[in-house]
Amino acid sequence: MAQANSTPELSARIKDWISQSQRYHHVVLSCFLTEEEQALLKNMCRYEHVKLYGGCTNAIRQRAAFLYEAEDEADFEITCLKAPVLKRFHDITHRDLLGALMSLGIDRSRFGDCFIESGWLVAYMDSEIAEYVKRNVSSVKRMPVQFECCDPIEPIRKTELLKINVTSLRIDCVVAALANVSRTMAAEMIAQKRVSIDHKLVEESKRLCNNGNTISISGKGRFIVGNTIGTTRKDRMIVEVEKFV
Repeated sequence: MAQANSTPELSARIKDWISQSQRYHHVVLSCFLTEEEQALLKNMCRYEHVKLYGGCTNAIRQRAAFLYEAEDEADFEITCLKAPVLKRFHDITHRDLLGALMSLGIDRSRFGDCFIESGWLVAYMDSEIAEYVKRNVSSVKRMPVQFECCDPIEPIRKTELLKINVTSLRIDCVVAALANVSRTMAAEMIAQKRVSIDHKLVEESKRLCNNGNTISISGKGRFIVGNTIGTTRKDRMIVEVEKFV
């Protein structure tokens, strides 16, 4: 189950997964896919029997199951591990957890969502590596841990409401406001493939955003465009935006 980093590589892998499922008449599982990779998969597999699941209802990273028949049942082979966060290590972050997992030398595509929720470190992963992770991750940022298998834990997606002023809903204007950079810098970020709308990379700075669009800016976060609630004295649009925190 190889990772799929670039679009050509992922496209080739998707075709191979479909071919395996049809050739051998059984369910074939992908690695964990990012939202951008899932968008490409959905575009390529509109008429194929494919299901997505990441271990819990609101999972961001998900595995694809390529079914031979639409009624086939899929075991996504996903395990959820948890470990308690000790009180004196309250500053542990998602990055610390991910760093501990990546230190094992296992590819990121073998892991699903990893987060901290209600005093627990939570990590979803390919069931094949769960026992190895349990045996070999003994600390996260100096905090001793002992992971254990558990039932799925749902992350609580937290957002904060922002208001931005923009001259238009062109993506370069919106990115400039969200990232607090100039429009020229925003255009450079788009050209560097650091910006996506609804999990698809943006190719043109003049593309318009719509209410409900999810905008991802590498290094800056994820946002959902809301309503235009008014204008300033200089006729700039005031737009509500939710930022994931």
